[in-house]
Amino acid sequence: MRHRIRLRNNLSTILLTVAVALTLVGCNRATVYHQYEHVSSEGWDRTDTLRFHIAPAKAAAILHEEVELRTNGHYPFTDLCLIVEQTIYPSHTDMSPYSSQNTRRIDTLTCSIADKNGIAKGKGLNYIQNHYHLTDLNVSEGDSIDVAIYHHMRKEVLSGIVDLGIKLQKQ
Repeated sequence: MRHRIRLRNNLSTILLTVAVALTLVGCNRATVYHQYEHVSSEGWDRTDTLRFHIAPAKAAAILHEEVELRTNGHYPFTDLCLIVEQTIYPSHTDMSPYSSQNTRRIDTLTCSIADKNGIAKGKGLNYIQNHYHLTDLNVSEGDSIDVAIYHHMRKEVLSGIVDLGIKLQKQ
């Protein structure tokens, strides 16, 4: 009987520890936006632009921006070149993309997918996940952001890319 009570207490302690750990990991208040877009299983065509709309900021902040990438074992190159176009719409303007008050930036991001021997970088089993720092954005309260990403590779259709995401965190 004592053995069952001790086992039950140990199991309860373990479950409580896991629940607390998951709560602490899952509640990252620094993350403002984290979203993935799925890439077609037929491949990512150069004309396929992945779009993200970030809702108006609740407070002014400097946001650390990362592009996140999930690949499978079928990506044929060691690097991936991305074009990232971003428009920040100030809270006091209309959402016209042609407003002179918008901040527009275009970045080229080269993502290292594998080493020179073809060994995948990143973490994961079925899908390999990588994170690439893009920039730090200075946003004011009420500013919203539109992000458009497309690849800039010689091959028109890329295989092996599963998802592409954007993550914004307060610094």
